[in-house]
Amino acid sequence: MKTWLVGSGYWGSKVKDTLEQLGHTVSVIDIRNGNSIEDINTMDPVILATPVWEHFNQASYLLNKGYDVYIEKPAAETSSQVEELLNLSENKIVMVGHIFVHNPLIDCVKELMDSGALGKIRFVHSERTNLGIYQTKTSTLLSLAPHDFSIVEYLTGDLKVESARGYYLSDNVQYDRVGITGSSNGVQWEIDVSWRWPLRRRTVTVAGDLGQAVWDEDKKTVEVFYNEIQERRLITTQDNVVTNAPKDLNPLAIELQHFFDCVETRTQPKTDLHAALKIARAIDAADAAL
Repeated sequence: MKTWLVGSGYWGSKVKDTLEQLGHTVSVIDIRNGNSIEDINTMDPVILATPVWEHFNQASYLLNKGYDVYIEKPAAETSSQVEELLNLSENKIVMVGHIFVHNPLIDCVKELMDSGALGKIRFVHSERTNLGIYQTKTSTLLSLAPHDFSIVEYLTGDLKVESARGYYLSDNVQYDRVGITGSSNGVQWEIDVSWRWPLRRRTVTVAGDLGQAVWDEDKKTVEVFYNEIQERRLITTQDNVVTNAPKDLNPLAIELQHFFDCVETRTQPKTDLHAALKIARAIDAADAAL
């Protein structure tokens, strides 16, 4: 299938490589080379891998022209913009790149939660920190937190932001670190994100009263710690169990293939604009709390 790719920066180049691995013919629109989104001249699917502040205008243009569109996360900068995109999306396939929802390891964690193996789920903690790219035109909420909101929503089925706090670790106009707390269907959760932190973390921890599961994306593992309180003492009830991701795991390839499958079958994607709207509303709530 021919595909249009708008954007060829850090992430766009990864998308291009993956598309070619999947056997797609890719036509790149790169404004640095004098290209414009208006240069798209066939009705093949379009992938937007551009900065978040360009998503709304670009997606609106494409949807008005009748294109099927994949938008890198987040879908737009505000929930009202996502609502407008949703209104334009009738009869079109629109998918948002919440990549972790397409990672098989999240299903491993979800199965542990749903099966009762961890007991009653009490708490979910998602941490995403690193010495990342210095940014001023976007925020940690829009750049990093959409990943974690999508993970928490997938695992717990809801998102209710209760508080948020930001920290300046430089003279940046944006907070360099943000902590967000909330609850979903009786489960407390916390999200901790920073692009200026010396320790790289890509972990999701789910704590139940019979054990805890830790999804470490860098290690590509889910490790379960089985323990419980007996007679006022915390005891280990069985050895830790580690699940390793397949060596050839490529969540981006899984995600993009899902988009093309939806285009061909005309079915709604797993991470469509309805799902993106939940994330956008949580981001708005966290922004208001800040």
